[in-house]
Amino acid sequence: MTAQQDRTMNALNVLAKWRTLFTGWQLGTRRKGDPEGDAVSDHREATILLRAEQSALVLLLVDKGVFTYEEWLAALEGEAKLLDAAFERRFPGVGGVWVIENVPGAPRDAGPDGGIKP
Repeated sequence: MTAQQDRTMNALNVLAKWRTLFTGWQLGTRRKGDPEGDAVSDHREATILLRAEQSALVLLLVDKGVFTYEEWLAALEGEAKLLDAAFERRFPGVGGVWVIENVPGAPRDAGPDGGIKP
């Protein structure tokens, strides 16, 4: 393993520890081995690591001039709309707007700047 690989794995292992806090925040304190707690912890870890990987990949691609940040935003908008339509086909009569209006605790908006920052 190279020195960079070691540093990266150490950083990812530290980052993944946040899963414990987020699991407790979502479910309350759970013992290791609790099936629901373990499932949420695994999901949180995957989500955290995917976020870091995706952010790093976009940063590299923008920095290398493969695409611009605005082009990425436009592509992300398109993908969000396609996935929303796919979910609506899977759950007829339900959509993202329905969730916002009918699910307690659903976010009402993405914030004044859309919630995405370069």
